[in-house]
Amino acid sequence: MINTIGIIIVMFIIGFYLVDKFLYFVEKNRNNSDNTKRSSYDQFKQKNQPSAEPMSPDHYSILGLLPTATPEEVHSAYKLLIRQYHPDKVATLGKELQELAERKSKEINVAYQNICKDRRF
Repeated sequence: MINTIGIIIVMFIIGFYLVDKFLYFVEKNRNNSDNTKRSSYDQFKQKNQPSAEPMSPDHYSILGLLPTATPEEVHSAYKLLIRQYHPDKVATLGKELQELAERKSKEINVAYQNICKDRRF
């Protein structure tokens, strides 16, 4: 009796392990194929909904990131750069630096908004 219960427990653990690995594999493949497969509605929606600026790798380079950056990395890079280039930070340093900081902060905001819009977070 004890031997049978032990075998059942071991088989249950092995089954749980196999199901876990299978689900991990399915999820990984689904994430990879999400970028290539889109429904016709999504394609229609994307074609007929122009964005403020087209998505490009430049948006990532503005934030100093790679296109593979996680949402947390994107957000922290954005916060760091906005803190650095916010026009209020350079309010006492002259008109030229204020204009430069304003242009740079607008550029950072547009890049962050486009990345968030493209990646839906």
